[in-house]
Amino acid sequence: MPPATGSTPTTSPPGWIRKLLGEAWRYRRIVIVTLTVTMIAVAVDVVMPLLAKGAIDRATGVIDDGLALSTIITGLVVLAFVRYACHFGRRVFAGRLAVNVQNNLRRRLLDTLLHLDGRSQHQIRTGQIVSRSISDIQVVQGLLAMAPLSLGAACRWSSRSESWPISPRCSPPSHW
Repeated sequence: MPPATGSTPTTSPPGWIRKLLGEAWRYRRIVIVTLTVTMIAVAVDVVMPLLAKGAIDRATGVIDDGLALSTIITGLVVLAFVRYACHFGRRVFAGRLAVNVQNNLRRRLLDTLLHLDGRSQHQIRTGQIVSRSISDIQVVQGLLAMAPLSLGAACRWSSRSESWPISPRCSPPSHW
């Protein structure tokens, strides 16, 4: 039955994504470091093809603006090391975040089970709950470990798709 006019609407409880983000946000520093290195890696991934294009243009003589090819190559090498460090940092910190959240969830579940009274403990099948919780929390851990990688891929796709209309290679042929 829909609520009567003038009554206050009831708010639904937060969804699982919001709850998971709340659990992850308990480790603010790790979340911020993980997101920072992910975004730096995305920026490097977007800039490197542009530098490679500039290096090819200068090596073939298409552009001659006085910028040395060795400068661009040095920039590419430096960016490759930055990219490696950022991807390494993302894996380390995303893994640490995922394991910390997983540990916190397991402790809270165990605390809840241990604080049940005797009658409640006899009404549930503790083995099934523990077994199911282990697999569910492992899925959450895997999701959190891979989330920054997915976020980076989405940002990379978004930044590249916005530049498609600008690129002469992606525009339709002139005879269309």
